Amino acid sequence: MFEEFFATRGGLMIWPLIGLVIFVGAFVTVILYVLIGLKDPRKRDRLAALPLADDFVPRSDAERRIG
Repeated sequence: MFEEFFATRGGLMIWPLIGLVIFVGAFVTVILYVLIGLKDPRKRDRLAALPLADDFVPRSDAERRIG
């Protein structure tokens, strides 16, 4: 059924393949970042403490507009 659908509509099969390539590329990028990019224990500890960090100071609206 699907073979007939894609066979009669020429270039439609390229879009699912492009979507699959984008998904797999993003997935592999995240996995490599986790496995290779987070080898430094200090970086891991800093990221792990983000939701609990007490040193967060919210910026005012004026500072957000400036930069």
